[in-house]
Amino acid sequence: MRILFVIDTYDTNNNGTSISAQRFAAELRRRGHEVKILTSGEPGEDRFALPTYKMPIFQPLMDKHNFNFAYNEKKTIHEAIEWADIIHCFLPFAIEVEAKRYADKIGKPSTAAFHIQPQNLWSSVGLGKVDWIQNGTYRSFRTFLYNKFRHIHAPSQFMADEIKKRGYTAKIHVISNGIQDAFLETGHLVHQQGRPAKSPEFEGKIPIIMIGRLSQEKRQDVIINSVQYSKYADKIQLIFAGKGPEYDRYVELGKQLKNPPKFVYLEQ
Repeated sequence: MRILFVIDTYDTNNNGTSISAQRFAAELRRRGHEVKILTSGEPGEDRFALPTYKMPIFQPLMDKHNFNFAYNEKKTIHEAIEWADIIHCFLPFAIEVEAKRYADKIGKPSTAAFHIQPQNLWSSVGLGKVDWIQNGTYRSFRTFLYNKFRHIHAPSQFMADEIKKRGYTAKIHVISNGIQDAFLETGHLVHQQGRPAKSPEFEGKIPIIMIGRLSQEKRQDVIINSVQYSKYADKIQLIFAGKGPEYDRYVELGKQLKNPPKFVYLEQ
């Protein structure tokens, strides 16, 4: 089967939606399907490349999040839809709207995924708790895209419940993004080979790791602030694996701790 993924930003390791798409594509290819990506960026054998749309005013913030919108170039979008047997849209923006419109026009089946929670989207500009903005965004996503689909993938039951109560009419399939085998195998190998569970720098400490983008909605600040109230505060070592726009603020906040947090950005 020829499967087309429609997603504005695909080539990044600092975006959960993109990582989910990469894993999904790899597993489908392993099962013998041909998967191509309609996305922004450089051309390649596995994709239909669209120009990157640079947002006025907000582009520096987009760069910090390693996210770009794809330019709504209809010729390339239509070419990609005509190639595919089925289309899967990951996001609710301009290229996904056009992809769905054209897929319906020429009779190609399509599905969607709901990965972007409006509260998280608006938290980047300090509006994550403004209800009327969140409600309007859910309504716009629903009207312009999601209610045109019969099937939607949600990565958690929480997300499924959120969109159900907001009038989304498609059948919602809850499928976790999951954890790759490599993360589980590493722990087993350490145990089997008799290697120490901790590297020497963490001996005598209690390491706590959080993996995720350093952004306001992830609330790393809650963890940093809470450590000082623990009776183990002198032993706890926080490690944040990720990068993002809140890096400088979190470094400053962490200076209050006996063991300031370590910030790292790692490959898988």
